[in-house]
Amino acid sequence: MAVSSILWKLCRFLGTSAILAGGISFGSVSDVHATTLTATTSPAVFQFNNSYIYPDHEYAPINYNGHVYVSVRFVAENMGVDTTWNSDTHTVAFTTGTGQTGAPTPYIQISASKIKVDPQQINFVFNGQPVTLDSSYVAINYNGHIYVPARFVAEHLGAVVGWDGTTNTVTINWINGPYHGLLPWFAQAYPNEAIGAADIVQFENGKSYLVVQTKPDWMKNKPGTIYFISPNHTIVKFSSNIDFPTSASAIPLSSGTLIEIGGIVGAHSEYNYLFDLQNSQPEVFTKFFADNGLLTWIQDGKLDVFISNRTYAWDLVAADGQKDDSSKNVVEEYNPNTKEFNTIDSYTSSVFTPTDMNSNPRVDAVESIYYLRSISVNPNVASGLTYIPFTWSTSAITDYNNLKQSLSFLQSDDTQVVTLKTINESGTKANYLYQANGHSLLISLQKDTTWHVKDFAVDPSAQALQR
Repeated sequence: MAVSSILWKLCRFLGTSAILAGGISFGSVSDVHATTLTATTSPAVFQFNNSYIYPDHEYAPINYNGHVYVSVRFVAENMGVDTTWNSDTHTVAFTTGTGQTGAPTPYIQISASKIKVDPQQINFVFNGQPVTLDSSYVAINYNGHIYVPARFVAEHLGAVVGWDGTTNTVTINWINGPYHGLLPWFAQAYPNEAIGAADIVQFENGKSYLVVQTKPDWMKNKPGTIYFISPNHTIVKFSSNIDFPTSASAIPLSSGTLIEIGGIVGAHSEYNYLFDLQNSQPEVFTKFFADNGLLTWIQDGKLDVFISNRTYAWDLVAADGQKDDSSKNVVEEYNPNTKEFNTIDSYTSSVFTPTDMNSNPRVDAVESIYYLRSISVNPNVASGLTYIPFTWSTSAITDYNNLKQSLSFLQSDDTQVVTLKTINESGTKANYLYQANGHSLLISLQKDTTWHVKDFAVDPSAQALQR
């Protein structure tokens, strides 16, 4: 799904202290070797299936012998894998499919400094199978936690690991389910591709593909690529303008399923591709570019797209006398009969002065849903956030604070395109219903000088839906 630049940055930096830790002491870890080794704390950052997750200082990554070491639980638990420690046998056991994947966390800067670590003799068991640590690796004890190379744990759990030396970033990508082997196959078949995102998608005919988005290498004048890989390893590929891939999502419509693939271009712009099936093969249906916000959603069964682009004219003056830029905004709706997008609304708004901003009630409702879904993944830190959507009224903020414990049903829907049902739309009032996982959220908006979100209601009554 495409999200606005603000929301994308929010998704990247949200987190909880529990996930930040990334590792838990295995209890008493005794040194089995007398030799103490010299290593260096590492400023490496980690990207798990496109989510940035940072270990804190107690569990700082370590650079030893040219490898990035982390607490064994950091990689495993952020891949949704359970770990257990047997102190009698010095064994770490990993069991897949039983844990929850990690959520994006705030950035933490860890500088490089020399440290002393102790080598350990540790046994490893992955899903019941003993695995010997590679001869070029060594398990080490740091701050009472067992460290091994991130690659060792991730690859034995079926992930593909990449390293970007220019940004000190370790990328870990994996696929769950029956097609989990497709991604390692792709990485072996295309070893020079830097994987940015990987997702399983399905068209309306039931045909499934692994979608792999690769990162561009502009030093070699090489753009990114979008690969559609079938279970029998048939590949269809397309050149991509995306610098930082985000995700691929299926958009189910009555006329068929579209596949949406998007990401960030440059510092804050967004590019979004829509694919459909043509002659039983994926093809680019259309594409969108926006430098001030891009949203897609289903409204009453129809696909809507919001596109906002700055004019860079700096032709507005804010209330405080400061210059402000303007943006041209359009809302387009897909007509399945003509297979074209038609403009259903257009307006100009300010970029940096939200109180002066014109808006569209559907756009405000959809952006609120994307925002709520993002922070519902990390409810423990939501109360500390300083960013609130500009269109929320004081009463909407109060409603959110009262209801946030009831919004956990949004978590498992975080990767799906938003679907809204119109309850009513008038000149000054609008009500939309969002449904997911057996629950619903009513978003009410009101227009004074401009539209704003008035309030929220979880699982509203029939009377509330008629207001």
